[in-house]
Amino acid sequence: SSSSSSSSSSAANGHGEAVETRIVRPEHRICLSVASAAVLLQIATIYVSTGYHKAKDKWWTETGLSVLLFLHMDCFVTKLGLLARTHLPVPFLKYTSLFIYWAVERYSPLVIFSPIFTETLRLVNVPFFMGFHGSLVAFSHLGPFPVVCIIAWTLFLPPSAWDAFEASVRLRPKTSEACNVALLAVAVLCLVRGPL
Repeated sequence: SSSSSSSSSSAANGHGEAVETRIVRPEHRICLSVASAAVLLQIATIYVSTGYHKAKDKWWTETGLSVLLFLHMDCFVTKLGLLARTHLPVPFLKYTSLFIYWAVERYSPLVIFSPIFTETLRLVNVPFFMGFHGSLVAFSHLGPFPVVCIIAWTLFLPPSAWDAFEASVRLRPKTSEACNVALLAVAVLCLVRGPL
């Protein structure tokens, strides 16, 4: 027989008696299909193709002036971006540009498909990319693109991450209610104000 994990909960039957129900889940739940692979490859292709096109631009690959130049585009920069442009040293912005190009857009999207240490690498890369796109939200006006990318990266989370989240919500029943209220508030806000 295959190894499995189980969780139990109590519920009342029609006579008011407590009845224990046991849910048995397989220990390893992996979704592997052509469709799931295509979705993940499509997301990774966004970064790889962007990195390929930027390879011809010395502002990204050599001089590292791309972020500095972007922060001087007032039509895209937020107030926090203006503060970064004013107070962050130029060498730091140069290294940031080179890091974004080499680490974010050239190699990290490929690492998540590694056949070894897959779960560990994804647990590291997913928060990394979410933080990267979160910084885009904080420093620039790029519409819904960064938020869509943050949501897309949840597809790369391994089963253990979802199991931990599910266990956390189950231990705190009010958490799921709060999540539903928050999602409803975001949906109403989008309907009233339109896209980000």
